[in-house]
Amino acid sequence: MSKFILVDHSLKGVGGHHYEYAAHVLSAAERAGYAPVLATHRRFRPGRDYSRYWPTWPIFRYTTYSKFTVYRSQPHRDASGAGRIAGRWNLSGVGERVKDFLYRRGREKRVAAMAAGLARLFARESVAAGDQVFVPTLSELDLEGVVRFLEATPSTQVADWHLQFHYNIFDGREPEFAAQAGKLDVMREAFAAALARTPNHRLHFYNTTEQLAAQYERMGLAAFHALPYPVNEALARRDEDGAADASGEIVATPRPLRIACLGAIRPEKGAAELAGVVEALWDSHFLPGRCQLVVQSNKRRFRLPLPVDDADELPEGVEPVVYAPHPLPMETYVELIRAADIGLLLYDSRRYYARCSGVLVELLSVGTPVIATAGCWMAEQLAEANFAHLDGALRELKRVRCIDMGGVQVPGGSRDVVTDVEVPRTATHAMCSFRWRFPSEAGTYVRVSLESPCDEEQESTGPSFILGRRAGDGLVRAMFPVDPSANRVRLRWENAYDSGPIALADVQIDLLSAQHLPGATYPFGAVGLVAADDSQVAPLVDDMVAHWLHYRRTALEFAQGWSAFHNADRIVAELAQRTRTSTSHGLSAA
Repeated sequence: MSKFILVDHSLKGVGGHHYEYAAHVLSAAERAGYAPVLATHRRFRPGRDYSRYWPTWPIFRYTTYSKFTVYRSQPHRDASGAGRIAGRWNLSGVGERVKDFLYRRGREKRVAAMAAGLARLFARESVAAGDQVFVPTLSELDLEGVVRFLEATPSTQVADWHLQFHYNIFDGREPEFAAQAGKLDVMREAFAAALARTPNHRLHFYNTTEQLAAQYERMGLAAFHALPYPVNEALARRDEDGAADASGEIVATPRPLRIACLGAIRPEKGAAELAGVVEALWDSHFLPGRCQLVVQSNKRRFRLPLPVDDADELPEGVEPVVYAPHPLPMETYVELIRAADIGLLLYDSRRYYARCSGVLVELLSVGTPVIATAGCWMAEQLAEANFAHLDGALRELKRVRCIDMGGVQVPGGSRDVVTDVEVPRTATHAMCSFRWRFPSEAGTYVRVSLESPCDEEQESTGPSFILGRRAGDGLVRAMFPVDPSANRVRLRWENAYDSGPIALADVQIDLLSAQHLPGATYPFGAVGLVAADDSQVAPLVDDMVAHWLHYRRTALEFAQGWSAFHNADRIVAELAQRTRTSTSHGLSAA
């Protein structure tokens, strides 16, 4: 029986996404007929929650998380062209040389430790033809350690080596990449050396998203393939709080609705923004007990300030904010995911532009509607469902006025364009539709805002949406509620994240009426919503709470295809497919 050896040097204990990823993939490998083997960080202790019977080797000294990697330290070539790696250590004179020495030594220690850990592992676990070795999270330092070991161990040529890179090369989005060419140079050197030093090994390269794969393929050295994220099969959504009848049809909204921020909350995952969300929704949602915020944290003392002066002011029967530890045993975490009614993911969209979120994948797999940050991978997963929902809105709502604007040219240099629109008395919503024409490269987004003038001297800023492209050059859409007292609105168009120009075509403004519908309202979207910025979160939560049954139903429908894709069996099958199609020099065929 061939082995499937999963090496995760960042896996330190039972619980958390590193553990769950390994457990799901190894279980799938076992179902596929492989003999699973797990290698972990040396601190890993199975404990009573570890029921696996696979050979497990806690060996590795360092995790992949290091300030010495390109991702963490962001080194670059210095201006002299001498090839020295500089970055946060770049000082002058003796101090610069000392820092440079420490930087290089830190990198070398981690490379050597990775190679030594692999040597110890494969002294215990020999490999043969047909064996698969999968390292799901690597940096360029880890790659150097892997290559150093492979180069010194020719017997490993019989196995297939599957290497996945989870972190971005560049900061931000495509318009920012040109200024970061030095980072690509560092990565290109690392990968070119790896390939040159292992000509007879079969190396296969992967990323966790298509956006990351596109970044890595800019090196021009090898094919990178995006793998799905494996979701726990136990995440089969249960009915809760009497929300479904005997036929399974959802007929009631749970009370309180549990708004969940899961995973280890930290600054880049919206820790600072949560207090503002609680304050904005306190009187309308938390104080009356309509909603409850669930926050998962790996810091015991993490607490959000509540907008009350006295404990007697807190609602009876429902705690407005509750906390869950991180990590949790797998079964407990599954229950936490199942219990969520709305997922809230206020991630730093620049940092997570190309990165996968395991929490988002899990929530969507069980049919939980989510609110995510605009301008990143998470928002892109929700985009088509929302565009399709707005396609339907044009059929369900009554059009009371249509304005064909032709094209909109947003000039460069951080300038915007405004469009004033007269609003018929019966209009309740304004929808804008357009097609992208320029730029053609991904990574540029337009922010469209609706402003309702209160009088000649004062304007109130309304909702904003940040919009990217639609697949197949389809019509991009956004819909805004219109203030009943407004007889005129202003649409403002601007580049959301950089100062480059934008050209839009087939721009159309539809004034629509929902007065024939209950409450004269219509949901903003379906499956999930995308927040342009922190100020937009509260209105989106309000819309999702008001139309929760709609969002829940559409999220459940979406989950069927989503969960079929994001599972460990597909990962193992993909790795096996790459093994069968690999070329003689060790690269996966594109």
